[in-house]
Formats: sequence, C-alpha cells, structure tokens
Amino acid sequence: MTNNFYGNNKGVPELTYDNFEFNSLQKSPIISSPYKGHQGMIMVYAPWCGHCANPELRNMYITLSKELKKHDIYLTAINSTKPENEPLVETLGVQGFPTLMYFNKSGKLSEYKDSRDMESIIKHFIKNK
Repeated sequence: MTNNFYGNNKGVPELTYDNFEFNSLQKSPIISSPYKGHQGMIMVYAPWCGHCANPELRNMYITLSKELKKHDIYLTAINSTKPENEPLVETLGVQGFPTLMYFNKSGKLSEYKDSRDMESIIKHFIKNK
C-alpha cells in the first residue's frame, strides 16, 4: 500500500498543516500556495471510514481530480489519522468523515454541502467561478 490513501500517482495531492496560512484575525485558516489563486476541494478522510474507503467514491474523486485539474481546479485530501494532521483537522472543525470543503481563489474554506456526485461537484465549480 502506498503512503497515502489515493496513491502517490493518482492525482489527488495529500495536504498537511504546511499547506495553510493561519491568522488570528480569521476564524479559519486559508489554503496557501500552490493552491491559493485557484478553486478546489479538500476531502478530509479517515482510512478506516467505510464511506471514505468506498471504491466508488474514491474512483469518482480521482477521476474528477484529473478532469478538473485541466481547468485549474484542484481536488486534494487530508488524512485525518496522521498525527501531524490532527491539529489541522481540529482547526477545520471536522466532525465526520468524509468531510468535503471547497476553497475559492482567495483560499477561503467553506464546507461543501451539495450532493457528492460528479455532476453536482462540477456544477458547484461552474456556479462559483
């Protein structure tokens, strides 16, 4: 098994604390380079979670990541079970898995609450362009 849930070559980068900027004036962190300036999504997952490990969800997210990257939209992931990610997951306010978060071009994060199918996610990015 590879060292991340999606595999090193699957097109879904794993984020860590270092991918975020923290400012005491903001309620939540913002995504930083190289993703700031782009739209994207973060899936916060736990490898033991049945929903997260569902091959249909994983394959859809990988396929969608490869397709949207062509349009400068980045789909990423955070492994909540890595000890170094626990403070980040807590700061993001994650309550369950998988949690999907959207980030806009300024890096601001919002929880994604729409349907989790490929068509709905694409429509979300078109609507929020």
